[in-house]
Amino acid sequence: GLAGRVRIAASTGAIAHLLPQALEVLRTHHPAIDIQVAVMTSQETLTRLQDGTLDVGLVALPQPPIAGLVVKPWRRDPVMAFLPAHWKSPARITPEWLAARPLILNDATTRLSRLTAEWFAIGGHHPAPRIQLNYNDAIKSLVAAGYGAALLPHEAATPLPDQRIVMRPLRPALWRRLGIAHRAGNVFYRKELTHQAPPSVVVVFPIPMLSTPCCGICDGLERRAVIHATKSQLQTRGVARHFEVAVADGLALCIL
Repeated sequence: GLAGRVRIAASTGAIAHLLPQALEVLRTHHPAIDIQVAVMTSQETLTRLQDGTLDVGLVALPQPPIAGLVVKPWRRDPVMAFLPAHWKSPARITPEWLAARPLILNDATTRLSRLTAEWFAIGGHHPAPRIQLNYNDAIKSLVAAGYGAALLPHEAATPLPDQRIVMRPLRPALWRRLGIAHRAGNVFYRKELTHQAPPSVVVVFPIPMLSTPCCGICDGLERRAVIHATKSQLQTRGVARHFEVAVADGLALCIL
């Protein structure tokens, strides 16, 4: 069977809610493939990719061009206000309203911190948080305890928060965008994989929706059908090697 190691880095939120299903399917079909997952900020991830000590990273967008690295857009998720349920709050949260409340925000080294700071600055506000953390679940626990409000991405697959927390959309709306980063030449994305692709590389590509074709490689095959695609079906679409696919919420890990 297939064997090897893939080193992946992502934020705590992505690891908690976006990767587990993909990793579970991959473990079921290819237990000899060792997926090593590390919690890192986007900057740490990009540095490790450059050093060659990481294979794939999920990073916040936008990122400046970095020599030797490729960063492809993957998904975007709305940033929501997480508030203690006992607070009286409007239907949509503005910078003016939230800046006057106690805040629990991400650490200043993160892209999300800069994103939320820019959102507050729209209204001319620069609030100081009561505490800064990098772990979203810990932040939500403090919100549930009534310690303050938070601005966090809400992934579609994330369970509804604790009943002591209410979520409110922002006005103006705010989005957290993620990309998939890798060293140039090591990972192939959809519509870039051809018969010249070397064996035993990891292919990571985004899948926007279940009802759409999964990628340019399997044009015409829907997301679920890829798992059952035969070698001949794939060859007719320009791929000379058979590959297996582990599919989850918008992410596929393909082993050639």
